[in-house]
Amino acid sequence: MNTTAHWKDGKLEMLGSQPDPGFGRALVAKSLGIQEKDITVHLTRGRRLWRRLMNDYMVEAAWLAQHVDAPVKLLWSREDDTTHDAYRAGARWV
Repeated sequence: MNTTAHWKDGKLEMLGSQPDPGFGRALVAKSLGIQEKDITVHLTRGRRLWRRLMNDYMVEAAWLAQHVDAPVKLLWSREDDTTHDAYRAGARWV
């Protein structure tokens, strides 16, 4: 889980490989109490599957960028990711 966020002049700019940038933008706006129109999400190439749908890493990076007044690059370790993963029903590929 990784993303980069930069808060400047009341606007937030984010960079990452989110599978659903619209949902991520809405979640960040709600969490930080800002308007969605003040958030720009740039997508990178890369895998955009399953776990990234939670967008919690986007909120964390955005919050940090807003509070430290500097660009933030957030990168969760594999241990952080699996320890704090969202629970969901088990599935089996057939």
